[in-house]
Amino acid sequence: MSVAGDNNVSLQSVRARAAALLVDRRSSQQWGAQEEAGLEAWLAQSPAHAVEFLRLEAAWDRTERLAALRPPGRKTLVAGDRLRPIFGRAVAGLAVIVLVGIGVRPFLKAPVVRTFATAVGGHKTVTLPDGSIIELNTNTSLRVANAKGERRVWLDKGEAFFEVVHNGAHPFVVTAGDHKVTDIGTKFAVRKEARSIRVTLVEGSARLDSLAGAQPRSAVLRPGDVAIADAQSLEVQRQAPDDVMSALGWRRGMLVFHHATLADAVKEFNRYNTEKLAIGDSYAANLTFNGALPTNDIGAFVRVTQKTFALHAAKRGNEIVISR
Repeated sequence: MSVAGDNNVSLQSVRARAAALLVDRRSSQQWGAQEEAGLEAWLAQSPAHAVEFLRLEAAWDRTERLAALRPPGRKTLVAGDRLRPIFGRAVAGLAVIVLVGIGVRPFLKAPVVRTFATAVGGHKTVTLPDGSIIELNTNTSLRVANAKGERRVWLDKGEAFFEVVHNGAHPFVVTAGDHKVTDIGTKFAVRKEARSIRVTLVEGSARLDSLAGAQPRSAVLRPGDVAIADAQSLEVQRQAPDDVMSALGWRRGMLVFHHATLADAVKEFNRYNTEKLAIGDSYAANLTFNGALPTNDIGAFVRVTQKTFALHAAKRGNEIVISR
């Protein structure tokens, strides 16, 4: 079979899966947290999955709008209120299946999934059509889709700050791995690590749903809350306003440290620079560091450690090793 044929078969299978999920999500009484987690995982696997699902969702919404405009007398075509839900699900399912078979009509504008990214040391601000603002931190990649009824962002790596224009009818959802943050009128930051995420709530409120592991967990966050979630746990800590703003110092091009170990400070600086720092011994690693320095000025950091702690710095390849 040709490559074009393979691609066509693959697209048809994606559309069929998207249709089945959409029908179940909109019509099944058994749809719950586990099913929603499965949908989120499938959407996160590929931008193509998200595009096809959102295209069909837009078609479904348009069908519902057209149904709402039909003359009231036409309701007598269905005998009895008890049969209406069954009939509605059957017609909706058939409509989606037809759309999968013939493709979404040109007059249905497909939701656009856009990718935004920054390099190491980069910082980018994106304004969405609804007025919401996303700030991308260093080495960050995310995807954005806008569709009727739902606004979605997938944070694939890195960290971003969200200033969301709240719309109760159209939730703003950020998915990072097996975790989902839903806006309830919010300013918040999400940082995705290899096995966990950190959500810092600055203003308003947001709901964090952790779908990893056998037992889904959730928490509603308030200003000053910092939530850390991984496959086994979801922990919420309270922080003072100054500490919250310090953690977001990168938005001003600064790294702010309060009682951090030198090892943690080095790890943070390495996120922003291609030239890396390293700690040469445990004595230096466990020293307590306080200060505020530009994200891209590792030279200033090295000079401060030398002056404050009388440490030695040596260039080794692409690293500067700091030691006693």
